[in-house]
Amino acid sequence: MSQSCSSPSPDLGGRFPETRWSVIRNAKLGDEASIAEAFSSLCESYWFPVYAFVRDRGYAHHDAEDLVQGFFQYMLVEGRLVRVHESKGKFRSFVLASARNYLANDRSRRNAQKRGGGAEILSIDVEHAAERYANEPSTVEDPSMLYEKRWAETLLGKVKGRMRAEAARRGKMERFDCLFDFLPHQGRGAPYTSVSNELGIPEGAVRVEVHRMRERFRNVVRSEIAEMVDGPEELEDEMGCFLEFLGGAWASQPGTL
Repeated sequence: MSQSCSSPSPDLGGRFPETRWSVIRNAKLGDEASIAEAFSSLCESYWFPVYAFVRDRGYAHHDAEDLVQGFFQYMLVEGRLVRVHESKGKFRSFVLASARNYLANDRSRRNAQKRGGGAEILSIDVEHAAERYANEPSTVEDPSMLYEKRWAETLLGKVKGRMRAEAARRGKMERFDCLFDFLPHQGRGAPYTSVSNELGIPEGAVRVEVHRMRERFRNVVRSEIAEMVDGPEELEDEMGCFLEFLGGAWASQPGTL
């Protein structure tokens, strides 16, 4: 089964192209390689939300590290994904429900040897995860809602990283760093004059740059989210959820996407 990694949008026939989530959903039992590749790629955006979700349930850092690796081992190696056609909806909802069920049934399976001899399924920056979690504000929110927010924040970081790398290749990384924070504000009240002076370009040029960056941001976000859904209707819904979970200026400016 081939896997499309292009920006998922309807083709000339109106069909929503195959995405990583649909590869997983539609894969047959003998297509382990396609399943593993698609799952591993998608889960790059999910390991920290899952790790933080486990921590929010009261687990210490090292137990959470062990449980996250065990969870992804269970999903990928122990056959959970071959039954994924039973699931409905979005990939992030599927991951959260699966993680919740895994924790509920894992009280008696704490030893890493029982979950694959300590073999790592995903490459997790453990120290970064612990530091990042420790720096988060104290909260009494539902861990499931926090998972959603961390998904959005992780996706935002991934999208920003892609765009920043593109800017670096064009020799415009400094300009990108100055302008990225304007994207959710739709130009209202943005101090373009000060940025114009800082960058040494006309204010009108700054506005044009921000507009172009916003267009690129929209396209990159759509391409990332589309890999996690089954069709255009779910894509539009997830775009709105992404802004809502980010909160702040993003949520107040739905026209951003």
